[in-house]
Amino acid sequence: MKNKLIIGFCIISLVLTLNLVLGFTPLAGYSSDTPLNVYPGEEREVLIKIYPAPEEGTVSVEGTMIEGMEIASITDASNIYESPQTTGGEVHLKIKIPSDALVGSEYKVVTRFVDKTPQTSTGGTVGFNVEATNSFKVIVVEKPKTIPGTESKGIIWQTLVVLIIIAIILIAYFMFKKKR
Repeated sequence: MKNKLIIGFCIISLVLTLNLVLGFTPLAGYSSDTPLNVYPGEEREVLIKIYPAPEEGTVSVEGTMIEGMEIASITDASNIYESPQTTGGEVHLKIKIPSDALVGSEYKVVTRFVDKTPQTSTGGTVGFNVEATNSFKVIVVEKPKTIPGTESKGIIWQTLVVLIIIAIILIAYFMFKKKR
């Protein structure tokens, strides 16, 4: 009797969850495993793409910041994003690290997206509010040191190589011209 009750509960749970499909997915190029590395005082833009599920078509999504507001903000004019199925929607985040941030500091940036697409009634089905979050880690790293004057040395070497190539071409031209 107890086994039949457990099996019945599993079957009912399976039937109820079959139609649960997330209507969209927010994706960024960064995560907890692949963090964004920035140095103190640096400012970066991060794109979060919102891809609707194939059966959804275009979705309308509201984006808000949940965590990391001290370094990140949504820079778009509106926080409502239309996300076409073919291209997806783009959310622009500005990441600005304070110049006095300690190297090794870690921040977590979390954004929440709520589906605001008008639901059409399909007789007898229950509608759910669909929401998804995107989170990634930001790690403050040491700013790479540049040796003063190295930029101009690179240009000098490039110019010298170009002049040598031109000289070789001219010498070869005049040698062949002289033989004729």
